[in-house]
Amino acid sequence: MRFPFRLAWNSTASYVGLLAASFGMALFVSYIFGRQINDYAYDSVFNAYKPPKPARRESVVLAIDELTLMDCGGIRGIRRPIARALRLLLPVKPKAVAVDVILADRGDPAGDFAEDAALAEAFHATRNLVLATELIDDGRIWEDPRPEFASGASLGHVSTAMDKDRITRSILIDQHNARVRRWALALEAFLLSRGVDMPREDLVFTQLRGGLSSARLHVGNVAIPILVDSREHRRLMRVHFLPPGMTVPRVSMKRLLDDPSLAAQFAGKVVFVGVTANSQIDDRLFTPFGMTPGIEINAAAFETVAQGAFLIDVEPLWENLIALGLVVSIGLAFRYLPGWWAYGTGGLLLFGATLIPYVFFLNQRVFPFATSFLVAWLGTLTAASYYHLVVRRNLRIEQSSRERYQQAMHFVTHEMRTPLSAIQGSSELISRYPLTEEKRKQIALLINSESKRLARMVEIFLNVERLSAGQMELKQ
Repeated sequence: MRFPFRLAWNSTASYVGLLAASFGMALFVSYIFGRQINDYAYDSVFNAYKPPKPARRESVVLAIDELTLMDCGGIRGIRRPIARALRLLLPVKPKAVAVDVILADRGDPAGDFAEDAALAEAFHATRNLVLATELIDDGRIWEDPRPEFASGASLGHVSTAMDKDRITRSILIDQHNARVRRWALALEAFLLSRGVDMPREDLVFTQLRGGLSSARLHVGNVAIPILVDSREHRRLMRVHFLPPGMTVPRVSMKRLLDDPSLAAQFAGKVVFVGVTANSQIDDRLFTPFGMTPGIEINAAAFETVAQGAFLIDVEPLWENLIALGLVVSIGLAFRYLPGWWAYGTGGLLLFGATLIPYVFFLNQRVFPFATSFLVAWLGTLTAASYYHLVVRRNLRIEQSSRERYQQAMHFVTHEMRTPLSAIQGSSELISRYPLTEEKRKQIALLINSESKRLARMVEIFLNVERLSAGQMELKQ
């Protein structure tokens, strides 16, 4: 009785081994190519996600659009309009003003630098002001605003965290050269709007994947989840972008200057001043929703922090547990469900694996798509192929057994004719003709002999069938 049990155990062990190999292969492929696949899926989820109507926005973009640039003669003449616009905003008392325009050089000498003086005066009158700065010369030098502008203002960097596919999905929380570190423009605006001094860096790191780990940066009573890229020495925060029509409100600077009553829209808001004109291509970046002005990226980052709409990466433990659950479910489905039920269940599990990142995104969690997708597909292909091969093998065994059984029956019926004919003929002789006692005795012995021969044939046939069914075992 040990033979069939050993056969079944070997079959199960090979099935589990193949599924384990497919699971390991999926993890290996996701480790190599997972980042590109995850980024593509991340953008797809953003575009498929239909968020609820956002809460009251805390920021407004004061846009330097095409109309504004045409009116002031281009980006070189923008300082005087900015000064005029800021003076119009003084009575409505915005919470903070962040200016995403690099002001490292002097204005137009032909105007005796009057525009610089006007802008500096407007900056000094504006409370909670943040001015843009950025690292240049391969990250060695800060391009800061001129001293007359920066006096009394905070400085925030405006560099983005562009991925290898040239799409911006995150901002750099901070940047530093050898001596000075600067926080992001959006974070500086949040600090000023909340009256918070500086972030508190009691960070606890959790290892993620691909050289990334997660941590939390405490700003007042807000804990900002950040990604730490140890390979490139960057600290990132995912920006919760919203689709067109739900973004931060935008007001044209030219329209504000023409209609000062529009200043009421900035009351109690954090104002982001920056270029949105299509002609300024250098200040427009690709995001999951297409080309976006840099100032709107900063405003979206601010709203992410202000609304607490953080996108938190799922820890690898949950990622691996879900992937393991998928491959186990697929294996059980093809092991114990018959026919099309197994294939149908496998298809449902594949569909579920595709939807997992979207379900997590609904709860503001970023689940890596590559691992679950590859595990589900490779696991299903492995289980389905094994199931198909097992079914075909069993079919071949069944056909072979049927043919062997038919041949055996043909052989047995042919061999049984001889003793049956002898028994039948002898019994007719006894019943039909008067025979001597000696003749009857001979015929009785013949009948007995042929009956025993017939019994041995039946016993041999039954033993062969028991061996074929695994109910007997030959021992040497």
